[in-house]
Amino acid sequence: MAISPKALVAATAIPLSVGALAIGLLVGYLWGHATASPSTPAAAATVTVAPVPEAAATTPESEPTPQETFSAADTSPFTAAAPRNVNEYGAVVLTTNPQAPLADVFIDFQCPYCKALEDSFAEPWSGLVADGKWQIAYTTLAFLGEPSVRAANAAACVVDEAGPEAWAEFAAQVYAIQDPAEPPTQFDNATLVKLATKAGAPGAAECINSGAFNDYVTEATQRGFARGVGGTPTVLVDEVQVSPSQIS
Repeated sequence: MAISPKALVAATAIPLSVGALAIGLLVGYLWGHATASPSTPAAAATVTVAPVPEAAATTPESEPTPQETFSAADTSPFTAAAPRNVNEYGAVVLTTNPQAPLADVFIDFQCPYCKALEDSFAEPWSGLVADGKWQIAYTTLAFLGEPSVRAANAAACVVDEAGPEAWAEFAAQVYAIQDPAEPPTQFDNATLVKLATKAGAPGAAECINSGAFNDYVTEATQRGFARGVGGTPTVLVDEVQVSPSQIS
């Protein structure tokens, strides 16, 4: 809290000693310096879905701020090795009708809001996909620490080996064990290998343990941010953000 000239004039009108005034100035400077330097980064805005758990994800300071308009997907080839069975911009597409409207969904496996999205909408969306009414294109981002990267890499390993349906089953299992407190040990490789096997990708162990698609995960995250995505989950239709309930 800086001391204004008026405050100094008022101070000199009070019969204080020079030492007392010096101490007052020093305390004021130190107090202003402490309050001007926040110790924690500002929380970035996120897309709200209902219901959501109380322990919401804390986003890093470098995460872009969500916006209303979004760029088209970058369809240039990935620099990193991308898994098989993804579309031209690296998303896992659940579809039975290539002519149906497409919703782009951006998730992070460690994000509690994304678990809420899965719990509320995965089943009805699956029905819409089966009926040929919608296509759902999932892009997995990883910006909430190492557990996010491990889970996203494992998901890429699953889709590479067994395709989008196995990916969807794997995603459901990952969310089922998610701890909203986001412990750094969450989603260890041994657990992810077991989930991959249950989802229909028993040969994914080496891929998961070696982090074969870590670079792809990083690049997919950067491309998502470049489109304007700044929080998860984010749902886009024709580059416009929509509520998950509008996919119906």
